Amino acid sequence: ALRDREGLMLAALRVEEIWELSGAVYCGGAVTAVQPPPSYSFAHLRHTAAALRALSPVTAFLSTEPIHRPAFNLLTSLGHRVLIIGALPPDADPGDTHPTVRCWLHAVEESAGRLLLSLWPLAAPHSAHGQFLAGCIARNAGCQSLLTEKDAPYGSQQELVRLLREGRVVPESLTFPEVAEELASVYPAPSGQGLTIFFTGLSGSGKSTIANALRGALLERGGRRVTLLDGDLVRHHLSSELGFSREHRELNVTRIGFVAAEITRHRGIAICAPIAPYEALRNRVRAMVELYGHFVLVYVATSLEECERRDVKGLYAKARKGLIPSFTGVSDVYEPPASAEITIDTAALNPGQAAESIVTWLERHSYLVA
Repeated sequence: ALRDREGLMLAALRVEEIWELSGAVYCGGAVTAVQPPPSYSFAHLRHTAAALRALSPVTAFLSTEPIHRPAFNLLTSLGHRVLIIGALPPDADPGDTHPTVRCWLHAVEESAGRLLLSLWPLAAPHSAHGQFLAGCIARNAGCQSLLTEKDAPYGSQQELVRLLREGRVVPESLTFPEVAEELASVYPAPSGQGLTIFFTGLSGSGKSTIANALRGALLERGGRRVTLLDGDLVRHHLSSELGFSREHRELNVTRIGFVAAEITRHRGIAICAPIAPYEALRNRVRAMVELYGHFVLVYVATSLEECERRDVKGLYAKARKGLIPSFTGVSDVYEPPASAEITIDTAALNPGQAAESIVTWLERHSYLVA
């Protein structure tokens, strides 16, 4: 049985051959369809081959991006009905793909019946395998030829994204106003994108205090949702089962990074204040967040001596006595960041001044509106 990830049976394979190749075992045979995969959005755009043949398309166009005016003009000038094979990554979040679908639908509406749209789950549609599958869809739909984005003027998307990111007006010669408006929500100017401000530094360096001051300053400005992911609070609520081995500390920070990336994806501001002692780990979190928005690393560069002098919780004293194993700065390494966007010297700035300096930096780099 061939099942989806929820266990729903989609098809049955009658095994007629079994062979081994390069250490892997393969099987082949006739496949009998049982039911199509369930679709919870745009269900009317998930067609069978028979349904598509009834619409009489002549040419198919494999598309992964919105169709802008240059490509639209080409496709509608062919003189016959064109089937848009809308390729959607099977594992993509629907919220990430729906804007593209709405842009395709606008092109269909503008075409006065010359364009049709059908959505298909295609991984790597530009690969040879992906184009082979698209060719099968086109042939089964009754199309005589298949065009890809290489056959159409498709530089418009990159130009449009650049204009939107810079907060500039998109000319109607480039795309339809409705498409530009749709994509403006996907590619906002820097001040409209999600943002993670990630503090790192030794225990007692002042990360949490400055992070709280920054949160207050941002909330006072208004206009954005701000979430503080403090190291101790996350330990209590999200990672209470973890210890302080390197493996567990990395897992804890990875969880913080995942939550921060989700907040960033939804255009919020996440403020994170873990110790995060390892450079490679911080880089992994940066990569997670930058899939969706901005990542600003703030290094609170308080010296070990000063952190020990403060030692409000008595942690350093316990670590020196061997009561706390793998304690960062004493019995485990802290790797200072090589490329922090902001470095804070707590000997020169109090928490309020440090927070204000971060806000000023964010304004100067257009992450906040001045």
